[in-house]
Amino acid sequence: MKLIIEDSPKSVTVVTPTICSEKLMDCLESVEKQTYKNVKHLIVVDGREHSKYLGHRIGLPPKDHVKFIVLPENTGKTGGEFYGHRIYAGIPHLLNSDYILFLDEDNWYEPNHVETLVQTAESKNLDFSFSLRKIFSPEGKYITDDNCESLGKWPIFMSRRSPHGEQFLIDTSSFCFKREFIQKTCHYWHAGWGGDRQYLYAVKQHAKYDTNGKHTLCYRLDGNP
Repeated sequence: MKLIIEDSPKSVTVVTPTICSEKLMDCLESVEKQTYKNVKHLIVVDGREHSKYLGHRIGLPPKDHVKFIVLPENTGKTGGEFYGHRIYAGIPHLLNSDYILFLDEDNWYEPNHVETLVQTAESKNLDFSFSLRKIFSPEGKYITDDNCESLGKWPIFMSRRSPHGEQFLIDTSSFCFKREFIQKTCHYWHAGWGGDRQYLYAVKQHAKYDTNGKHTLCYRLDGNP
């Protein structure tokens, strides 16, 4: 008789800073529908003044996989256009999950997003994996796959002839980090607009990373050109 011992799936926490906008609903639903089942969703309400909408958006008490924190003050109160980046810079230190993902409240995941990212990171022993993204209108209508900007190892298409040299981007919501790596590097997220670019430039020469090769992040053009 052969004894087969199966490893339990790696634990995952998805972190979402929020001011409890209506768009949070799509974000929440997409995490709930992940094919990867060992996932918790940590909602970080960015300032007590936004918590009055919390019950309407996530329901109280929330579903078992949803946890929330209400910060006493908004992290952008002192200026700087942080877009939740100060939360991304600090919250990983408080988490124990094997993998930590970021998800802006106006974006959402395809159902296989977490599963394919964890599989990629595990099979290649990566510090982090990342997805490609699909572009949607502010109303949530599909526009196109992004094959020209958020490409990770491949340069942004429009930067190929830039006098400043080639530029690179992984969208904030595309990352899937091993806990040990993001806890050592999350301080690089303490930046304003373009924090995802600045983070990538800070770590890309020192990290082992690759893509799942799939457009599993749904990115909403919400006020962006």
